[in-house]
Amino acid sequence: PARAARLQRSDAQRIQRALEVFRLSGRPLSALIMSEEKAAPPYRFVSVGLLPSDRSVLHQRIADRFAAMLAAGLEAEVECLRKTYHLHPHLPSMRCVGYRQVWEVQDGLAPRRELRDRGIYATRQLAK
Repeated sequence: PARAARLQRSDAQRIQRALEVFRLSGRPLSALIMSEEKAAPPYRFVSVGLLPSDRSVLHQRIADRFAAMLAAGLEAEVECLRKTYHLHPHLPSMRCVGYRQVWEVQDGLAPRRELRDRGIYATRQLAK
C-alpha cells in the first residue's frame, strides 16, 4: 500500500516489479526498502567517475556508432519487430536509443531526414 500510493497508475513496469517482489518474498517492496536502508552494507562503496579527455572524440564515436547501427539495418530491424510482435512505443525495449527514433519516423511523427541527427542527439543525452 505505501509503495502503491507513490506509483503512477500508468507505470506498469514499476507496478509489475512491486507485485513480483511481494509474490516472491511475501513482503511489500516498501518494507524491503526500509529494512535495507537501516542495515549497513557488508562492503564499502567507492565512487568512480570517468571523464573523457576530449568531448569531441566522444561525440565523433557516438556519431560513428549510430551511423553503423543504421548501416547494419536498424530501420529494417524495428520494422520486422513491429510486424512480428505486438509492440507499442511505451515498452521499455522500444524506448531505447535508436529504436525510439526509428519508431517515430515509421509512425510519421518525425521526418526521415532527421533520423540520424535525432539518434545522435539521444545518444549524447544518454552518455551524459
